[in-house]
Amino acid sequence: VRVPAEIHNSLPQAAKDGFPQFYAKNVGFRRAKGKWILVTNGDILIGKVLMGIIARKELEGDSFYRIDRHDLLERFRPSLKGGDMSEAAEAAFKRVYTMQRLAVGDLLSEVGLEWEHMGELHRTTHGHLKITIPDDITVRTQYWDAVKMLGKGEVVEYPFGIPLDETDFAFKANQQLAVQMNKTSTESGVPIDMPELHTYADGDFFLATKDSIDRVRGYPELPLPVLVDSFLTVAVSAAGYKQKVFMPPACVYHQYHPQGKMAQRVAETVGDPEIKAFIKNVTYMLGQRDPVIVNEEGWGYADLDFAEEAF
Repeated sequence: VRVPAEIHNSLPQAAKDGFPQFYAKNVGFRRAKGKWILVTNGDILIGKVLMGIIARKELEGDSFYRIDRHDLLERFRPSLKGGDMSEAAEAAFKRVYTMQRLAVGDLLSEVGLEWEHMGELHRTTHGHLKITIPDDITVRTQYWDAVKMLGKGEVVEYPFGIPLDETDFAFKANQQLAVQMNKTSTESGVPIDMPELHTYADGDFFLATKDSIDRVRGYPELPLPVLVDSFLTVAVSAAGYKQKVFMPPACVYHQYHPQGKMAQRVAETVGDPEIKAFIKNVTYMLGQRDPVIVNEEGWGYADLDFAEEAF
């Protein structure tokens, strides 16, 4: 789909400073002709196992699908074996973006693998867990053995609304961090249910039906480089769709590249008002199970005719 330059130039300045990906993806959503939509980015590689699962056409229309993101070292060079680059990607694995209570984070907790011995950890009140491992073949092998051999199947459903177990390590770690950051109330902090949804790097992989995305009118068309992708995940969940997560060896891999001006754009466009508005809307959606619709009916420039080329 070719969007004329005058459309781009008409956007708020904050959106024009970089590639306005959420506006652009909405253009694609409105014009999609298939039943399913896969949202991803140009720096994401999809492994052969995951592609095979999708190709079986056994996905369930009442669900949306998420996955952990595995980051690669700069030295990664695709080396296809049997049409797949997964072996080369696993050998250049650097970091995983997962959740404390979901996906690989949940799996590593259950098998008793000690995260602290694997590498550097970063947790957030949203339930996010980032594990950065050393460039060591032993640690890397230990990781892949754990997540592939001791998994729960290729697709795992994580129901929303299951009461948190206060004896659970991840629960206590999350709540302790929330207290430290003085974000314990739904007025100013992260909703208690937020860690139950896989909202880490959800702009890099979100698979759902076109009907579900149309129902919530796609991404909020706001001049923000972050938060918007997680808004869609929460909205679709609030609309009643089930959350399912692809598990290793089904993987997506994020290729290394310089971050450019992303940090600067985030600092310039995302402040306390934007964060508070996000939390307020998410709190409502999770509590009421009712999606907040931000866009007007003409979202995604539905009333305009753009040139399209079929591949």
